[in-house]
Amino acid sequence: MTERLKWQAFGINVTEHCNLRCTGCSNSSPWLPEKFLNVEEFEKDVRALATAYRAWEMRLLGGEPLMHPRIVEIMQIANDVDASDVVNLVTNGVLLHEAPDAIWPLVDRMYVSLYPGVKYRFDPEKPKALAARHQVDLRLSPTPEFREAFLNTRNKDDALVREIYVKCKTAHEWSCHALSDGRYFKCSPAAIMEGRMAVRGERVPATAADGIKVRGNPNLRRDLEVYLSSLEPLLSCRYCLGSAGKTYGHSQLNGERLKGEIATEHPDPRTLIEPSLLAGPPLIGRNK
Repeated sequence: MTERLKWQAFGINVTEHCNLRCTGCSNSSPWLPEKFLNVEEFEKDVRALATAYRAWEMRLLGGEPLMHPRIVEIMQIANDVDASDVVNLVTNGVLLHEAPDAIWPLVDRMYVSLYPGVKYRFDPEKPKALAARHQVDLRLSPTPEFREAFLNTRNKDDALVREIYVKCKTAHEWSCHALSDGRYFKCSPAAIMEGRMAVRGERVPATAADGIKVRGNPNLRRDLEVYLSSLEPLLSCRYCLGSAGKTYGHSQLNGERLKGEIATEHPDPRTLIEPSLLAGPPLIGRNK
């Protein structure tokens, strides 16, 4: 049997929608319609991936994963399938007070993003006690800032697109990869870019162009290895700032602000970029 490709991490959008409306959400959840992960399809996809690939960490995220009514089943599958060493649940914590205790034996790490101005109903001592009992690496992480992530207007500067791509920590260092709808993506924005731009009435066929088919692919390992080491930007990179965007204070969107965010044009990508974040050598290959 051919040795499986080893990688750092990949994520699963357990939901694409969320119970918060964060400005500049890196998953564009306020833009996207309600969508729950199909549990049966997820199991088929992750089992197919595991035949050719194994990561150190599988991240269950969203949107907000605790909104999924079958979250325990999803976590059980994540544990049963030999696709990663570690299962990490990434949540905003709003529903943590009513999360089933059954999730705790099924998770190795839990990252809880705590946003300013958001009301939380959980007593921090309860998850800390459950984490200690089940040897879970629990991190309650204040998150006061977000980063500019997306462009609403196609970036036509080929050199800038390439520069953003080869310096993108999201894809090449933080390993924010995604398994979504039967395809593996080297960055999480690529998994939702087609749906995001459809909200603006623009057809961007990024799903087929930017991801590797997982199921029924006899060349999966080779295809992944070539794909993950490629110097060529994705189609989604035309609408993305990678990890080079400027930061700003976290806030929640109301209906009018959401409409404004969707309608905003970005004719000059450099106005949203922090130049220092494009310094240094290319990052491709650092997260194997």
